[in-house]
Amino acid sequence: MTINDIMKSYMDNYMNDMEVYSVIGEVISVDEKERTCTVKPLNGDPELSEVRLQSELNGNNGFVIFPKKGSHVIVTYINSTTAFCALVNEIERIEIMISDKVLNFDKDGLLLKSADANLKDELNKLADEVDGLYNFLLDASNPPFISAAGVPVLINPTAAPKLIQKKAKIQQLKIAINSFLK
Repeated sequence: MTINDIMKSYMDNYMNDMEVYSVIGEVISVDEKERTCTVKPLNGDPELSEVRLQSELNGNNGFVIFPKKGSHVIVTYINSTTAFCALVNEIERIEIMISDKVLNFDKDGLLLKSADANLKDELNKLADEVDGLYNFLLDASNPPFISAAGVPVLINPTAAPKLIQKKAKIQQLKIAINSFLK
């Protein structure tokens, strides 16, 4: 017996009565912790509870679209007792989690973070460091340095150690940002 024969036998004997179908409904509630929602079918059928939003219930890792309460979704049945939200017309929030990296997107904006940092904070630190560098360079109390050729130079030798420190801080921030951005 070949693998094709085995598959055909299985399909003939066990899958004949199974039919994959979908239903359109309205989202009544969303349980973000359980990664499920309750849906009221528009065709008048009873409410569907524990409709999966993610393949693994209660799972943290993976991709989840949380539908907006009151929005319409298409619910597809995996079998006679298990259904998942196949399509969503209004999104409340999207979450992607891989290991300790998290991306959340909702009406308030985008959050991208790891266990150690988040993008907004790190970019703000970078902006503050660059701002501090500009302020230091533009500080009128730092007298210009006159080069051997007699040309005034904006940065005098006493400023060099501070510039090196600022450059090191900027490099550390770049490493932190690149640790969770590709």
